[in-house]
Amino acid sequence: MKLSAKELGSFARLHGRTLLDPNSEILWFNWSCSGFTVRFRGKTLRARLSSIANHMVMPIFQIDTMEYPCIGIRDESQPGEGYLSRPLLEERDAAYTLFDGAEGEHTISVIKLSENSRGKSGLMELETDGEFLPPEEVKPSLYIEVVGDSISCGYGNESTEPGFRTQEENGERAYGALAAKELKADYSCIAVSGCSVAAPTWLPGPDDSMGMEDMYRYTDCLLEKELGRSEYTLWDFKAKPVDAVVINLGTNDATEIKMKGFSKESIDRFERHYEAFIESVRALNGPDTLILCTLGSMDYYLYDNIKTVVNNYIRRTGDSRIKCRKFGGIIPFTEGIGADTHPSAATHVRMGHELAQMLRDCLGLE
Repeated sequence: MKLSAKELGSFARLHGRTLLDPNSEILWFNWSCSGFTVRFRGKTLRARLSSIANHMVMPIFQIDTMEYPCIGIRDESQPGEGYLSRPLLEERDAAYTLFDGAEGEHTISVIKLSENSRGKSGLMELETDGEFLPPEEVKPSLYIEVVGDSISCGYGNESTEPGFRTQEENGERAYGALAAKELKADYSCIAVSGCSVAAPTWLPGPDDSMGMEDMYRYTDCLLEKELGRSEYTLWDFKAKPVDAVVINLGTNDATEIKMKGFSKESIDRFERHYEAFIESVRALNGPDTLILCTLGSMDYYLYDNIKTVVNNYIRRTGDSRIKCRKFGGIIPFTEGIGADTHPSAATHVRMGHELAQMLRDCLGLE
């Protein structure tokens, strides 16, 4: 039995923000921890997958390399067994064996482990020697979305050496996914390494960078920008409302401020854009969603400014569903350090417990 991505419909459970491109009919799953789960009866499951490599060029750091997306393939009937495989998608169009084993009913998940900005991954077609089955109904009582930067992506969390490699970035071992797992919640992650609330103004080169305020309302504007489009698909926030949006932004904004000599103008700019962003998050998600404004675990320079912005916003609007919290800093002596001074897997485990407790406290969970 063969299904195109367009025909997948009721046979798949989708994770995170995905985009079925009407032109190519490819189901793109580019954000960290996005992907799909399918159930079938048979012995084999194969997929045609598409990818778009990222050509990373940063002359200031003498970087010129191709980056390929990394996915994880997991047998959900074998919990705790890890991934069946973790391929790098190095071909624009290639066939992959997702499962090859005993005859029976199987549930297979394909999850994007690396981040959106470092390579795109899409599903073109699925095929089994047996038949596809409707997915088992799963109704988690909680849905969490994390909005952030490299920390939220899990940048270098499986590495102890300098330099970035997509196969050493695992979004499922980042703090947000770990907190969601602890709380038995659904999870979505909208995060980009180097991302600020507003697009930076100090970077050299063409002025085409985007801040989170430019990306958040869209399903996947990074993909559509890569495809040469000027109009982007809006995300349907009402289709699957989230219970909590966790914002962890400000680390890269602090770099902007440092490069501007800690000027009052640069700090004022951050505060204006941060307030406008939380207003946008509220408007898009509705009045019931908790907005949790966090910072950590790398740089805390702007935490007091974030608290000031949030407190002023609360006084002005009366919004009682927005809170501020701070993650504990990296403890290199006991937790080690990931790539390029980023949090290690051990730090993410601790942060995951911290976030789970923050959400319990703020949402009144037991």
